[in-house]
Amino acid sequence: MSIETKSYDNKNRGAFFLENDSEVLWSGNLEFSDGVKHYAKIIKSVGKGNREKLEVCISLGMVYDIPEEEKKDPSKSPDIAGRVKYGKETFKFGSWKKQAESGLDYLSVSLNEVQENDEAPF
Repeated sequence: MSIETKSYDNKNRGAFFLENDSEVLWSGNLEFSDGVKHYAKIIKSVGKGNREKLEVCISLGMVYDIPEEEKKDPSKSPDIAGRVKYGKETFKFGSWKKQAESGLDYLSVSLNEVQENDEAPF
C-alpha cells in the first residue's frame, strides 16, 4: 500500500492568525553592526501554559487595510496590502481574510518581489 504525500511550495507565502491577548509595551529603533536601523517593538502576549512572554519584533514595513470600494477586483484584491523589506529585497505584501472549515479566521499571505520600475503601491 502506498501513501500519497503532497508537497507544497510555501516560498513567499504564509498565514497569520488572530492574536487577542497581546499588547505593545515599547517601540523604537535598533541599529545592528551593519549600520542599518530597524523599527522594533516589544510585545507582551500569553504563551504556552498561560505564561506571559515578551517578544522583540522588527518591522518589515507598513501595510494597509484596503477598503472594499478601493479594490480593483473585490473577489481577488487583497484585504491588507503594502510593501515590506526583508534584507535587501522589497516585496509586495498581500493578505486575504479567510476562514478554515473549522471556523478559524486567518490571513492567507503572499509576497511578490518588486521588480525594477514597478511603481504600483502594492
